[in-house]
Amino acid sequence: ATAIAGESIWDVPGERTPKSPNVPASSHHGTSGSLHRPDIRSQAWNRCRRDDTQLGLPNIGNTCYMNATLQCLFGLHHFINKIRRPGVWRPELGSHLFKSLSDVHSARASGNMHHKAELLRTLKMAVANTFGDFSGDEQQDAHEFLSVLLSQLKEEWESLKRRGALDAHACPVESNFDFRLQVTRTCCRCGAQVFRTEVYSHLSLDIVPQGTLQDSLRHYFKPTQVECRCERCPGQQASVSMKLLSLPRVLVIQLKRFSMDSSWNLRKLESRTKIPQELALNLHCVQNIEAPREVDKTAGDSIGPLDGLSEEEQIKLAIELSLKGSAPPPGTIDTQ
Repeated sequence: ATAIAGESIWDVPGERTPKSPNVPASSHHGTSGSLHRPDIRSQAWNRCRRDDTQLGLPNIGNTCYMNATLQCLFGLHHFINKIRRPGVWRPELGSHLFKSLSDVHSARASGNMHHKAELLRTLKMAVANTFGDFSGDEQQDAHEFLSVLLSQLKEEWESLKRRGALDAHACPVESNFDFRLQVTRTCCRCGAQVFRTEVYSHLSLDIVPQGTLQDSLRHYFKPTQVECRCERCPGQQASVSMKLLSLPRVLVIQLKRFSMDSSWNLRKLESRTKIPQELALNLHCVQNIEAPREVDKTAGDSIGPLDGLSEEEQIKLAIELSLKGSAPPPGTIDTQ
């Protein structure tokens, strides 16, 4: 479903403003010859129906973890517009990861699976140059790949800023994913408090058996008791609590599916976790919570073609395409 939620579904050479069968040809052009914006909903719906067999990314060898992560990132318009910002990936700047990610995004609506496979290998190699675990064909963890990718993008962005290539624009990772937590340690004997601030880009939550994601969130923010020497009194016990100081535009949550048993063996947790449509954070925020950063508006920013569709219409379209089950032509690479 996420494969159809980005701008690049329209980036096909020779098809700049495709007509919708539901819109008369005369409605595309006024009497002055100026080009009018067609009905976005009709265009997006019909275009997706025609191109559904071309959507997706090829599996280049146990790379489901990478493809699933990329498809989620490509659906975040505010994030990907900054990655594709003109001037960010000039060859002389050495911004290899930005260029690789932008190339894959631009090509994902293409039907040339071999070309997309080469671009994915280039991206995978760019990540593996710093984190060698992703250099082979073994199965990997999607959350670990996301964490490494975002970390490397942030480092590359800072390098570009130091060389004056990005002016004062905010890092796309920081402005979309990063948030701050206030950690408070309170002495159980005298009540003395110590505060510190930590920056996160995701929350790793324990699974509550037969619970919901909201229950896991409550468990994460529940105060805990620790052994700690107080600086003001002889106390040896303290309570540690956390509150959100700022909110991210995109909250990444990892559910920890593995735990250690009494013999220190890894055990997978099979409990189901119900995910509500809305996740309430108000009980876990400070009073004057900082809202997500405003989006930087630049000339290169664009609105995705499916932004004209409601969430319900996008889900309906995704389900319809997934149920069609169109088989790829013989000899093509398997897609996800």
